[in-house]
Amino acid sequence: MSLKRRDSAAAPASSPQESSITRPEGKKPVIIYILILFIVAFLLMALSLLVHQRDNTEALGQLRDSVTAMQTAQNTREELIAVQKELVETQKSMESLERELHDLRTELDQSEKTNQAYASLLCLQQLYDSGDYEACRAKIEQMESNGYGALLPVSAGDDRYPDSPSPGRQYELLKQSTETQLAEEDPT
Repeated sequence: MSLKRRDSAAAPASSPQESSITRPEGKKPVIIYILILFIVAFLLMALSLLVHQRDNTEALGQLRDSVTAMQTAQNTREELIAVQKELVETQKSMESLERELHDLRTELDQSEKTNQAYASLLCLQQLYDSGDYEACRAKIEQMESNGYGALLPVSAGDDRYPDSPSPGRQYELLKQSTETQLAEEDPT
């Protein structure tokens, strides 16, 4: 019995005609199936590569856009800093010009007062020469109240006439002479 079983189990495997017929037919569908699987896998890998390439291109485009935006922001920031520095320099220049303008206005005001003092001195001289001592007294009081007497220079400034008194000295002489003339006219 054990021999029979061996023979029956060996018999199907040992038959050469049966094995040659079933093997090639069995192998062809498996090879074709494996070949189809490899082609499908290759196509899926190629498709995956294309999808990743497209995603990478989009990400690279977004990255370039971000870099461009950052560069634009940096350029704008640098321009803003330059404009702020220019603004500070302009403000300093403007403050300097305002100080100069203030100094010039002060100097102009002083010159105008000095000119008015000279004009008042000339008027006083004319009044004194005409003999109107009361008008001279009024003019002297006006000059004193406006501070014109202090504005007239005490030192002689004209080298062409070295013997003539300075404007300040002329004012003092006219003031004393007027008081003297008024005292002589009114002995009371």
